[in-house]
Amino acid sequence: MANEDPQWPYLDSPWDLLRDCFHIRKLENEHTDWTACILSRILGVLSAYIFPVIGLLGLLVNCLTAFIFLRCFRTPTRQMIYLACLAVSDGLTILLFGWLWVFPAKGIPYATDGKTYFFTFYSGWTECRIHRWAYSFTSCLGNNIFLLTTLDRCMSIYLPLKFSRLPQKRAWQMLLAITLVSGVMMLPFGISTGLYPTQGNKVICWLTEDQTFLQLYHVLFANAGFLQTVLIIAFNLALLIRLRQNALLRKQLTCKFTTGRKEVSASILLLLLSTIVVICALPQTVAYMFAFIYQTALPHDTGSMLTRLAYNISDIGWNLLFLQYTANFFLYLSRMPNFRLATLRLITCRCGQALQRRLEEHYYSSRPAGKTQTTNMFQVGSKRALVVRSLTEQVKRCQHGRYSQNGPGRICYQDETMVDVWPASPRFHNGPTSLPTHSFFSHSPSPAISLPQSSPSPPPSSPHLPPPPSLMRISASPPALSSPSSLPSPSPLMKLQLRLQLPPLSLTAQSSSSPVPTPQLMKLPRYPPSPPTIGHSLSTYSHSPRSFGGSIDKTQPHWGNRKTSNSQQHVVTFSPPTSRGTRVGESLPDDEVTRF
Repeated sequence: MANEDPQWPYLDSPWDLLRDCFHIRKLENEHTDWTACILSRILGVLSAYIFPVIGLLGLLVNCLTAFIFLRCFRTPTRQMIYLACLAVSDGLTILLFGWLWVFPAKGIPYATDGKTYFFTFYSGWTECRIHRWAYSFTSCLGNNIFLLTTLDRCMSIYLPLKFSRLPQKRAWQMLLAITLVSGVMMLPFGISTGLYPTQGNKVICWLTEDQTFLQLYHVLFANAGFLQTVLIIAFNLALLIRLRQNALLRKQLTCKFTTGRKEVSASILLLLLSTIVVICALPQTVAYMFAFIYQTALPHDTGSMLTRLAYNISDIGWNLLFLQYTANFFLYLSRMPNFRLATLRLITCRCGQALQRRLEEHYYSSRPAGKTQTTNMFQVGSKRALVVRSLTEQVKRCQHGRYSQNGPGRICYQDETMVDVWPASPRFHNGPTSLPTHSFFSHSPSPAISLPQSSPSPPPSSPHLPPPPSLMRISASPPALSSPSSLPSPSPLMKLQLRLQLPPLSLTAQSSSSPVPTPQLMKLPRYPPSPPTIGHSLSTYSHSPRSFGGSIDKTQPHWGNRKTSNSQQHVVTFSPPTSRGTRVGESLPDDEVTRF
C-alpha cells in the first residue's frame, strides 16, 4: 500500500479498500477488522478485474437488446417495448455509476495500490449534483419500468379481455409518464446535493447530515429500489396464484381456456426475470438500509466502522446488479425463440454484409479500372457482373416458394446449380469476358459468357448518359452431375439473398439486341416445369445494392403446363422492390402474386 495522504480532504479516498488489510494487526477488534479486510478484498477484486468485463459486455448486450426489440420486430408487443426501455435504463446505469464511479474510484485505486484514481463526485459542485441526480434517475427509472412491466403482465392475466385490446401507443404513453415521474422524483437530489463537511472534517458529495428524510427517500426509491422490489414481489405472488388457478381450471374444462400458451410463457419469463432481480437487489437494498440506520442511530466512533462495512456490502451489491443487467440478454435468448432467431439473423446478416462489402471494396480498389480479370468474381470494367457457382452445401435452403430479403440475388436450380446476380455496369466497357477456367460441372467444360461489343462506351468522364443495358440470352440444357464432392467449395463472399427454383441449365451467354421487357408481376407456381431443354433470358442493370429486387415476367401463355416445348423461354428481370417485402423463410401461397 502506498503512503496515505494525511491531508486528503474528502471522505472517499483511494486507500479505502487497502487500509483495512494494511492495519489489521494494529487494531484491537480483530473480528471486525478481519471482516472489513475480507469485504474490502472482495470489493476490490470485483471493481478492478471483474467489472470491466461485465460493464463492457453489459453496455453491448443492452444496446443490442433495445435494438432487437424495437427494430427487428414488425409489431413489438407491450412487453417487448417495456423490456427495450428497461435495457436502455440499465445500460445508462452501468455507464453512469459503474464506469464513472465504481471503476475509477474503487477498482483503479485497488489495482494500482492507491497511486491512480479519479473521483467525479469531487470535481466540483456542478459535477457532484449532475452525477448524483443522473445515476439516481436512471436507477429509479429502471426500477419503475420493471414495476410497470410486472403490473402490466399481472393485469393481462387477471383481465385478459380488457388488456389484450390495449394498443402499442398506450405502452409508449405509460413509458413517457414513468420517465417524467422518475425525473421529478429524483429532482431533489439534483438540487440539494453538494460538497458538505462531515463530523470528521471531511468533505462528502451528498446531502447534509440533518436531511434524514431525503436520505431515507433515496434508499427507498433509488439504487436497487427497496419499495419497488417489495411491490415486484407482491405482484409476482399474485401472478403465481392466478397462473396456478388457471392451470387447475384448464384441467377441469374441456374447452380451451382464455389464457393461451403465449401468455403463460411470457408470464414465466417475467417471473424468472423478477426472481433474478429480487435476488440481486436484496443485498444492496438491505445494506443501504443498515448503513442509514448505523449512521443515524449509533455513535460516531462505532457507527462509522459499521457504516463503512455496510457501504462496502452495498457496493458489492452494485456489482451483482451490473451482473443482472448483463444476464437479462441471455435470459431472453434462452426463453424467447423469436428473440433468439432475430439475434442470430442480425448478427449473421449485418456482420456478413459488412464483411462482404469490405472484401469487395478491397478487391475492386486493388485492381485498375478498365481491365478485366479471370477470377472467381469476373469484372466488366470495374463493376460487378454475373457470377455462376455450383454449391452443394446450401441446396437445402433453396426451397419452393421461399424468398429472401431484397439485395443481390442467387437463383437456385434443381441440379444444385446456383446463379448469383449482382448489379452490373450500365454499359460493358471491355468486350468479352469469361468465367474461371475450371469447370462448374464435373462432365462439361466451363461455360463462357460473351458480353456485347456492339457499341464501344465512352470513358467514365463522358457527359453522355449510358443507354439501357443489353439483354444476355442464356440457353440451357440439363447436365448430369457426377458427385457433389467434385464441385468447388462455396465462396465466403457469396450470400444467399434471393431463392428461386427453376429448371437445371448449363450456361452459354450470347448478346441480344432485343429490348429489355418491362417488369411485370405474375403468379409464380410452386413447382415449375422441367423440360429437357429450355432457354432463359437474364438482364442486369445498374442499381443501388441496398435496394435491389426483382420480378418474373411471363413471356409464354403455357407457363404452368408440364408439356412445354423446347422453344419456351422465361425472362427474369430485376426491378426495385415495392414497400411490401417478404420475410426471410416465409412461404408464399400458390395464388399470391410474387414480388421479391
